[in-house]
Amino acid sequence: MLDKDQRLRLHPGVFYKAYGDFLALFHTGMRKVFTFNRTSTDVLDCFKDYCSPKDAFSALRTMYAISDSEKFESSVGAFIEEIIDKGILQPEHKQSENRNNLEARIANSFSGTRQLYSATIELTYRCNERCKHCFIVDEHRPELSADQFKLVLDEMAEMGVFSLVFTGGEVFIRKDTFDILEYAYSKGFVVDIFTNGVLLDGNDYIRLKSLWPRCVHFSLYSHIPEKHDAITRVHGSFAKTLKSIESCALIGIPVNIKTTVFRETVDDVAGLVRLADSLGASIEVGRGIIPKKNGDLSVTEFKVTEDNDYRRVSAVLGDLIAEVDCAEPGRGLGDWICGAGEHSISINPYGEVYPCNTLPLKIGDLSSSSIRQIWDESDELKWWRAHNYLSERKGCGACKLMSQCIFCPGEAMMRTGDPLQMYEDACLSTRLANASTSR
Repeated sequence: MLDKDQRLRLHPGVFYKAYGDFLALFHTGMRKVFTFNRTSTDVLDCFKDYCSPKDAFSALRTMYAISDSEKFESSVGAFIEEIIDKGILQPEHKQSENRNNLEARIANSFSGTRQLYSATIELTYRCNERCKHCFIVDEHRPELSADQFKLVLDEMAEMGVFSLVFTGGEVFIRKDTFDILEYAYSKGFVVDIFTNGVLLDGNDYIRLKSLWPRCVHFSLYSHIPEKHDAITRVHGSFAKTLKSIESCALIGIPVNIKTTVFRETVDDVAGLVRLADSLGASIEVGRGIIPKKNGDLSVTEFKVTEDNDYRRVSAVLGDLIAEVDCAEPGRGLGDWICGAGEHSISINPYGEVYPCNTLPLKIGDLSSSSIRQIWDESDELKWWRAHNYLSERKGCGACKLMSQCIFCPGEAMMRTGDPLQMYEDACLSTRLANASTSR
């Protein structure tokens, strides 16, 4: 059944021209050619930019003298359905499912088994950008070598780890990053890569393609170059990041834009979503800015805290994205506060192991223990697993929003020294989120 309100447009690989009484259409994306009657040209022209079938009907009725409107809409609607099925028209970008839901369900299926399913590997804390909200603190210590990381990958492959996230800092500031990534591919891991893309160029995109990553995630903070550059504090960074996103998308690498909303970028959310759509990218929109890993709270001053701003962002996202892939109420974790340390871990550049890269609760060190020993025997990890329940939360009492709370144990620990302790910022964010969804 045709959705008359759904916004559609021509696939960017579609080219057509009328000759005599027929229209020739090439779909280079599908490597197919189609022929239609010449009148089809007027229908296709309606969808050069996003247009709903309802609006197309209206435009075509103006163009032609239509005596039987119902029959006309039925005929044109059937044609629109046909070209949707052929992939000639594509729907407006809607991120209709939280992309992490499926993986979370898979990981949760290991309940009671303590199966290590995924890991985040921070290859470096060094970075070529100086983002004003960054929570990383570069300690200028010796990083693990490529060979040391490979030994870790060997062990995780033996333990049945399925997916890896490589992040930083900026991962490609290391000269041996591709060597590590290619080794991860050879071991059969599903890989995600977080980068700003500024250092990628030339053959780098081909090397990335050969790794068949699940997704390459790029940090982009506004569709306005000057605003993005002001946040990264590197002039020209927007243009370089955009080039890398376009280059990856062009050769078929799945790309995702990760953005954080600041007070000064509240009005830019719609533009960013539209930009992601034009690039063929998914998008994650986050409203959380956490303290630095050393407990410095100064970066949190950029966070959206005004009720009106929060409502405006929520309204835009509600219109443009069916469900946003970010931390929101009702994350489906059951009795857990957080999934960290249950089926996943994080390794920093120095070989220190944590339940999550934002939870500074050290559970082991690769200089003295193996990943398997840490996963099975760490007293700190056992303590966390025993307390990672809503009932263990402190200071929350009988709060009605407990199960929906945007509570991060890592942020709690950075703010209070205790990963279970209530902190006011989580309360504020939860109240704002619930107020915006119940409007």
